[in-house]
Amino acid sequence: LDLSRSSNEGVSFTAAAPTVAINLPADAPNNPFQQAINVRFPVPGLAFEHRAESKSTRATGGLIARLGRDWTGEIDYAWSRAQFWDISTNSVVDGGASTALNTGLTGPGGRPPLNALQEGNTFPLDFTPYLLPSPNQFLGPHESSLRNASLRLSGPVLRLPGGSMRLSALIEHREETLEDSFNEGITAATAAPFYNLFPRRGQEADSLYLEARVPLISEQMTVPAVRELELQLSSRRDEYEIEAPDPSILAVPSREGPFPTIDYVTGKLDSTDYSLGLRYVPLQDLMLRASFSTGFLPPDVNQIAPSPNTFSRSLRLLDPRRGNTDTFVGLPFTVISGGNPALKPERSESWSVGLILKPRFLPDLRLSIDYIRIDKVDEIQNPDRQFVLDFEDAFPGRIQRGAKLPGDPADWAGPIVSLDASSLNVAETSVEAFDIQADYLWRTRFGQFRWNAVATWEPHYRNRTLLTYPLVDYVGYEARPLEWRGNMGLLWRRGPLSIGWNAQFYDSYFAYSAGAGATTAAVEAATATNRANAILNQGSATIPSQIYHDVVATYRFDPAVAFARGLLANSEISLGIQNLLDESPPIMASTNPTFGGYSTYGDPRLRRYLLSIRKSFGAN
Repeated sequence: LDLSRSSNEGVSFTAAAPTVAINLPADAPNNPFQQAINVRFPVPGLAFEHRAESKSTRATGGLIARLGRDWTGEIDYAWSRAQFWDISTNSVVDGGASTALNTGLTGPGGRPPLNALQEGNTFPLDFTPYLLPSPNQFLGPHESSLRNASLRLSGPVLRLPGGSMRLSALIEHREETLEDSFNEGITAATAAPFYNLFPRRGQEADSLYLEARVPLISEQMTVPAVRELELQLSSRRDEYEIEAPDPSILAVPSREGPFPTIDYVTGKLDSTDYSLGLRYVPLQDLMLRASFSTGFLPPDVNQIAPSPNTFSRSLRLLDPRRGNTDTFVGLPFTVISGGNPALKPERSESWSVGLILKPRFLPDLRLSIDYIRIDKVDEIQNPDRQFVLDFEDAFPGRIQRGAKLPGDPADWAGPIVSLDASSLNVAETSVEAFDIQADYLWRTRFGQFRWNAVATWEPHYRNRTLLTYPLVDYVGYEARPLEWRGNMGLLWRRGPLSIGWNAQFYDSYFAYSAGAGATTAAVEAATATNRANAILNQGSATIPSQIYHDVVATYRFDPAVAFARGLLANSEISLGIQNLLDESPPIMASTNPTFGGYSTYGDPRLRRYLLSIRKSFGAN
């Protein structure tokens, strides 16, 4: 039986500029030029509190039974509930600020004008008369629950020359529910409150799994060039039922209602998948292994829940259908992120082959190398917002536009009213990787030294969103897989004392995205511009590689020693230092707020200290 309860509360202050760019018309009184101009300006001094809180409760229980004839049965039940709240300032100023900025005139209600051409650092713009109440965005409580029951059986079914064939079976039922939740905020243009209801949604799954381990040849059979040969076969049947509201988001007058009748759409998905594995030992020092499997993964309950947010500021996105100008034109617009109730399940095929080497002349050395390839179709991904803009024609209905603005060129489209960047199924994904691991134990009269090293080389992560688009290899680009990563460590142990060192390595990567396989000259030009701007902002095309070192010392009090009896018996104390050399993660100067700030492979808290005291009770 395992019971747990945890809570977390975080408070931070976030800079939230109402806008950093406008299009100033030619007839604006503060425009000294005789044509419309784009103006980008700093907005220092605005910071708002952001508060997030989460709570989770979990209970699991199980029973293991020895059934005789070497059979084992296990029954388990798990229940959990999680809650999340988020309070922030989304809309900073009302619509009057956009009017004052974009016209250079006095704002509505006689409020002072805002001159975007003044030097914004020395003489910052005063948005005080236009500020909305803060905080003004309230998410939650978002509450989810999970119930899972399973029965497992395992034991021998047939005696073969190579040993006993063992059969394992699993029957499982799973229920996951996301309860009704709210998004409450203020519409910037009118300063009026709004309430969005995310109606309840859920998913149920029934699974049946069978696995057989078949020892074909054993060492006792003395077959030439074959010490051991084992076959593993498995099959799994999954049936899912997803219940999603239609529509998935409702505008309601308040948290108390009244609420309209909500229709629910039920989707049923099922799949039968299998795997085949082979383990072959030709020599005492060498083992070879290979496997093939198919996979099926439906969207979970969170991936079918979209999340809309209204913005009244620039998100630093460029609109290809408006001359690659900023998507923010002074009018509030909606961005939909998160899940998508129309998602299809992911399907995959996986291959792997590898070896384990344990040479007789170094019996304490173990070396393994594995090659893995995974091919997926309909993989669920969250598209980059700029990607959706660049390929608008490929995603009909995901971008909604309003009427053209006065002064817009004839070939421009209207400004964006809504951008849907929620999850989607991509056409094809292919991943290749090599995993390398080495371990060595060296015994001396001064104690034991254990050395280990693990490295992953991922030469390819190819992806295309649509079948008509070219494959793009994303390895080594911003927010994508690294080509190399690994860690190495050394542990010394003598008696109750151990001291360990570990280093983590992260490869360098480009400071910009890979693009998405440009299919038009306009998109290719925009991609090249974004890349050039990223290099200019960063001062380099790449983010440098990173290495971080940790050390930890642990002492275990042995009750056989006189001073370690009583209160100290069965106790241990550990002292650790993370990021021993106080290395700062590389700064990332990306204008994309999602990736800007610092490389998240490092920790901005720099050197940290850990003290741990643990005591066990009861007989060993």
